[in-house]
This record gives sequence, structure tokens and C-alpha cells, in this order.
Amino acid sequence: MRYSLVVLKVVGFIFILFAHFGVGYAMPSCPNIPILATDSVNTKGEKEHQLKEAKVIGTRFLLVTKKDTTIYDLDALTLKNGALLREAFEKLPGISFRNGSLYHNGQEVKRVLINGMDFSSKNPLLALQTLPSYIMKNIKVYERKSDFSEKTGIDDGQQELVADVSVRRKYMGVWTGQLTVGVGTDKRFSGKGFGNTFTDQFRVSLFGNANNINEQMWYSGDGQERAGAAQPGDNQFYTPGATFLWKNKKTSKEKGYFLISGGLDYNKEIYDKEELYRTELYLSDGSLFSAGKTISTTKRNRFSNNLKMDWNISNSLSASYVASLELNRSRDNHNVVKANWNEAPIVEDGNIANALMILQNSNGQEQTAIDFQQRKNNFNQNNSAYQHQLSFNYHFLKSNTYLIVEHRLNLNNDAQEEQQNTYYKYFNQEAHQSYGFDRKLDTETNKNTQDIHARIIHYFTVKGFSRFSLYLDYRYNQSNIEYGRDGFLANLKMRQDSPLSRAIDDESTRSWNEKDYQHTIEPKLGIAKSIFNFEFTPTLNLKRQQLDYHKRNLPDLSLKQEYRYWAIETLFRVRSTSLGSLLARFHSTPNIPSIHSFVSYPDKTDPQYIVMGNENLTMGRKNTLLAWYWRNFVQDGEKGKRTRTLSAHLLYSRQQNDVANFTTYNRKTGVVTIQPVNVSGNWNGKVNIGFSSPIDIAQHWWLELLAETSLLRTKTFLGTNEQGVNSQQVNDNLLSSHSLNITPRLRLASFDCSLTYQLTLESNKGTYASANHTGQWQHQLKGKLDWTLPFRLHLNTSINYHNYAGYVSRKRENWIMLDGEVERSFLKKDNLSIALALHDVFNQNNGFLQEYSATALTQTYQQTLGRYAMLSVRYRFDTKKD
Repeated sequence: MRYSLVVLKVVGFIFILFAHFGVGYAMPSCPNIPILATDSVNTKGEKEHQLKEAKVIGTRFLLVTKKDTTIYDLDALTLKNGALLREAFEKLPGISFRNGSLYHNGQEVKRVLINGMDFSSKNPLLALQTLPSYIMKNIKVYERKSDFSEKTGIDDGQQELVADVSVRRKYMGVWTGQLTVGVGTDKRFSGKGFGNTFTDQFRVSLFGNANNINEQMWYSGDGQERAGAAQPGDNQFYTPGATFLWKNKKTSKEKGYFLISGGLDYNKEIYDKEELYRTELYLSDGSLFSAGKTISTTKRNRFSNNLKMDWNISNSLSASYVASLELNRSRDNHNVVKANWNEAPIVEDGNIANALMILQNSNGQEQTAIDFQQRKNNFNQNNSAYQHQLSFNYHFLKSNTYLIVEHRLNLNNDAQEEQQNTYYKYFNQEAHQSYGFDRKLDTETNKNTQDIHARIIHYFTVKGFSRFSLYLDYRYNQSNIEYGRDGFLANLKMRQDSPLSRAIDDESTRSWNEKDYQHTIEPKLGIAKSIFNFEFTPTLNLKRQQLDYHKRNLPDLSLKQEYRYWAIETLFRVRSTSLGSLLARFHSTPNIPSIHSFVSYPDKTDPQYIVMGNENLTMGRKNTLLAWYWRNFVQDGEKGKRTRTLSAHLLYSRQQNDVANFTTYNRKTGVVTIQPVNVSGNWNGKVNIGFSSPIDIAQHWWLELLAETSLLRTKTFLGTNEQGVNSQQVNDNLLSSHSLNITPRLRLASFDCSLTYQLTLESNKGTYASANHTGQWQHQLKGKLDWTLPFRLHLNTSINYHNYAGYVSRKRENWIMLDGEVERSFLKKDNLSIALALHDVFNQNNGFLQEYSATALTQTYQQTLGRYAMLSVRYRFDTKKD
């Protein structure tokens, strides 16, 4: 703790020192600097006007609000010449990135628009990685009406938060671009380029990326946005791609309007990762300790394209078509060693690799060890996925009635080949002797899904109401999954070599055909009056599942499940400039167990991890309440306005007949047996409050605060089984997490910095004595600095400090990661720049990650790049004529 306080003081002193000198270099504020232009815009934060002999300096405000719209002026930021749009977003008060998503005052931003239009329909955040910030004028964050409302002009009450980025008019109709090439120590390289052109009717964007410094540009197609996020391992990424958009001169409400957009990209990824982990698992008779090491290499190739078209066929009929195709191929190699102990095995220095090495070389006399496992896996996978959506919108012109018909189709094929080589070693006399086996698996999955949706909407004219509407939806969904796996058991032996037998008589051989059918009827009432909005949506669902299951040497199973259930959702909303915005939503939905959980045949593919079925599972229910409040407080003063923002979120969810795993551990053999069971009484709650405010009228100083508390109450089933006696009992557990984030920001003419301190306390209380741990404290400090210096120099640095509790010794551990870059600009327009960057200056980043749950505490150390230096040359171009 003493060390962390010293670091805080040192960083704080640096923060103040930079701030002091930053004021000295605020050159546009100095009265003796001559003005050469009559009206020049200084992108470092000041705008100057020269009127004959008098000079007036006006301060650029970073943020202004107009009703429910927040407008950020990008000219008020200090950015390096090659800064991408994401780097500008990261400097904006109220903006944050969490888990690959973009948030504004705690609310998720669903889409990033460029001049009011989507940059990519496939990846809503792609623009942040492929567009430069210097061609952008401002960013408007607001709640945008639905596409239906934009097209028809009728407010349907559906809105989503968007960030709309405006391109400077002088860059409209011209090509702009940037090329960056870098080479570094330790054989590091980086190359990135993009070119863009925008008009009011069309857009073309070309981009490319190649590096081995873990900078991923593109969306990976699996639902997770990784662009801009730190990647563990020593990896390489290669990504050429393009997006386009064209529309005619008509507006979206006019007959004949047509828009077409799309994109394509090729992704080549090479992953080289190494990971160490250690886990304390809370059992009914004390903790069980595990540790492992994984070394993996992955080569992945992916091609993707998407297309979208909108067409107003007539005044009453419009159509929309969206399609995408993805082709994937990957090759994976995994080498895993792991072990289990009845007592904590790891020495205080936390050397996981040494603890595993001791067991690997042991003669079987380890008293506290249970087992040691060594596994090698080789995967070959090919995947193709096609999907489309075709929709028609018809307006009955003589009434406010609309009919919408949609058809969706998804086709997916996945083929895998896997070679397993597994070895088990035990350290108890009562346990089985050590053995190993080789297995080859051939797996193929075909999945197709079709969805037909029809909606009719009627808007009534009711006195006193701004909106009174009735919806009636019908949806039919059908899915079919065909799965086949052949396992060829090569050898079951006492570590003796024998030829490959390729006998198909293997536990892993199985196949199934799963069919789901669902009918949904959903009426909806929507009303709005003044600042109030209310929606009520009951849903009737008829669902039927069928599973035809075949497993080697056993009779075929044919399972059928039918469900009839209601789901209910209500929404209440208040929108007022003076009172703020309040949104409250309640929904009650069913918890339907997977039909595979009813399969009575146990899965013993992995002898150490046995999965059982449960024929007695029942459907449960989940009730969720969500509330969100947001308000701007505008203070008028003699020198100007000051806008403060307050936001708050509340989430509460409770589950009945939830499906949990009934898990039993054998302390002598290490065998884990899992069976799904129903459990009631689980709930979780979360509340956070955020506050953002400029401290001074000129908005040089900012302060952001975020406090969050979350509680998770779960009933888990973790116990042991020795000599046939089951010590299973329910662990009624309450996991709590409390965090506080404080972020001061300083923004001057040529200086911009921020410093975030995050304090987190996690604690666990449960029926099991092993689960009652004292609080786990974590301290994190993150700082960023952009400083424009004389002689056309620019300094960019970031620091990340992490202090946390040790695994067994409970001693405090910490690391500091410092990155820095100095850039020098050349040429008349600063189009050419040379930068020298240092990554992880102290070489301390250990890739630490801690996960604290109701059942376990896990700490992971992932391979990182370590310290390296890189020299980069960046050239920025445009075809604009002066």
C-alpha cells in the first residue's frame, strides 16, 4: 500500500508539472504573437479574429448542449496529426469504451453515423478505426428516431442513442488519406493506410492494416468488437477492406428514393499466446486449488462482405434488403498442462510454471496433489455463413395504417477436424493408475434458420395524445441443426506406444438432429402525451423442440419438449429539458433449458469431466427491472454557461427455476461430475451514478466521477465425493463489488491530459467457509497526455498502474506500464511526420487479469509484447485545391 501511495503522489506531481508548463505553451493566448490571417482556425483550442488594429480571442468550448443533444467541437481538442477518430472520442467527457462497446453518460451508443448515415451496417463502430479525426468538425450525440420514423415521419416511440460525426465541408468531394509505416526493435513492424471521399450522395472508404504489435482494426464476425482493444499474446494482423455508399438525390420520404451500401474485407490473423492461471475453487469441505499453463498458436483467414439496399418503390410501398457472406478457415494448436491440489501449492513468489514442473517430474509422492494433466490438441476448422433479410413496408394511404413483412434466412456450415493426445497422472494410491489416450474427431454442423415476421400498425388520432398506436405482430421461427461427430480412439494405454487402431468404438462418437419451431403473437400499445411515453407489450409464445439423439452402442433417443408461455414488457419514459430523461423498463421472460440438458446418457468424452443430463428440468422465469436517468444542469453566469451532467442506472433481476450446475469433485481422482438442476432465488442488482462537469467557464478543467455497486446472490452446488459419500450442499452466496472512478481532465490550447483513478473492492460471503474471503482491493491508475510543443513537436504518453492482492500470500502486487511517443511534423501543411515510440518502458506489464465469482477466484497472466521501440513515418494527403 505504501508503494501505491508513492506512485500516486509521483504521478500527481507530474500531472501538475505538465499542467504548469502546458499553460506556458498556450501560444494562441499570448497577446504578442502576430496574427497573419484575418480569420484563422487554430485546431489547438482557440479561434482568433483580427479586426484592423484590435485582436479578439474567443475560447472554443469543447461541449455544448441543445435540448437533448450533446455537441462536441473537435477543434477544441489537442490531437496528434495522425490521430484516428477513436482517439478523439476517448478524450471527450462522458464518453467511455467498455467491453468493446461505446457509452455516453453510461448509456450504450448503438451506431456511429457519418453525416447522418451508417458508415458500416455490419460493424457500427468501424468508422472509429478507419477515419482520421482531422477531417471531422464535430460529434453530435442524441437519441435518433427509428428508420421507420425517419422514413414515414410518424413517431413510433422507438429511439436509439447515436453519435453523428460531421465531415468538414472543405473535405467533401475530395479524397483524403493517410499512410503510416513503422519498424521497431524485436522485429516489430506496423503499417496502416486509408483513403476516403465523401459527398452528400456517395462515400467510398478504403483501409488496410498490417502489424505485429497487437493492433486489430476490424470486427471479427463473432459478435465481439475488438478494434482498438489490447490483445494478449504476440500476434499478427493483416486487414485490407473497403466500404461504400451511394444514394440518389431524393430524400428517404420521397418516391423513388434509393440507397445502396456495403463493404468487404479480408482478415488474416496469426495468434501466438501463452497463458498461466491459478484458481481457488470454493467447495463445501474447503477450497480446491488449480493451476495451468496454455501455449497456443492460431492461424485464421476470413473473408466477409455485406450489402444493404433501400428503395421507395411508390408513395405507399418501400423495400429493404440486407445480405452478408462470411468464409472462415482456421488452424489451431494447443498445448495444455494443468493440475489440482487439495491445499495451496504455489509458493509466495507466485511461480505457477515451477509448481506444474514439480508435478510433471514427480515420482508420485506429492501429498497434497490430486492429479496432473497434459493435453495436446490440433484443430482444423472451415466455416461458411450466409444470411439475408428482405422486408417490405406498405402504407395504406387513406389511413394511418402500415403493414411490414420480413423474411430472414441464416445458413451456416461448420466442419472441424481435431486430434487429441491426453495424459493423466495421479498422486493418490487409491486412484487409478496413470494413463493416456489418443483420439481423432471429425465433426460437422449444419444449421439453418428461417424467420417470417408480419406487423400491422395503426396510429389513432386521439385528442390530448401526441401518439396513440396499436401494433400486432406475428412471427414464425424455424431452425434445424444437424450435428455429427465421429471419434476414432487410437490408444488407451499405460503410457506405452502402440499403433493407431482407428476403431470407431469411441465414447465421443454421436450425432443428433435438433429442430425448433416457434409461433409468437405480440400485441403492443403505445401512447405519448406531452413529455410522457408509455408502452405495454404482452407476448404469447408457442414453442416446440425435438431432438433425435444417437450415441454409439446405445438405443436412439427421441426427445420432445413443448412450451406455452407469456412474456410481458412495459416501458415508461419521461423526456424534459428541465427535468431530464427517465426511462424505466420491466420485462418478464422465461428461462427455457436447452433440450440437450434432458439427454440421460452421460458424456464421458473427457474421463476427468463427466456431464450428466437431467430429465426433470422445468422452465423458469426471469424478471428484470431497468431504470436510467440523465439530466443536464445548465448554470448561467456573467461569463457564460456551464453544463453539468448527472446520470444514474439501476438494474435488478430475479430468477425462478434457473438452471445451475450440480458439480461434484473427487479429491482423490480429480474427476468432475456436472449435472444441471433447477434453483430459485438467484438475483443480481447494480446501481451506478455518474457526474461530469467543467470546473471553469472556459471548460479547461473537467471532473468526471462514477460510483458503482453490484450485488450477486446465487445458490451454487459445489461439493466433493469420496468413497461414495457425497458431501454436496447448497452454497447460498452473496458476491459484492464496489468501485469508484475519479477522472480529472485538463484541456489547454496545446495541452490535454487526463488521469483516472479506480478503486475496487470485491467481497464474497457464503454458506461454505472457504467462500467467506476478506475483501479483495484493487487500485488502478490510468493517465493520458497530449502536448503540442514548440518546433512542431508533439508528445503523447499513457501510463497504467495496477495494484492488487496476491493469490495465496495476500501480499500486494503491482506493475506499471508506460508508453510514450514523440512526433515531429514537416512540410508546409504538416502532412509529413516522423514519430519515435516506446512501449512498456519499464517492461512490467504481466497481462494480469482477476476474476472474482461466487464459486472461485481466478488470476490469469497472459503473454504480452514487452518493451520495444518503434520508428514511424506518417504521410497525410488530400486532393483539395488551395
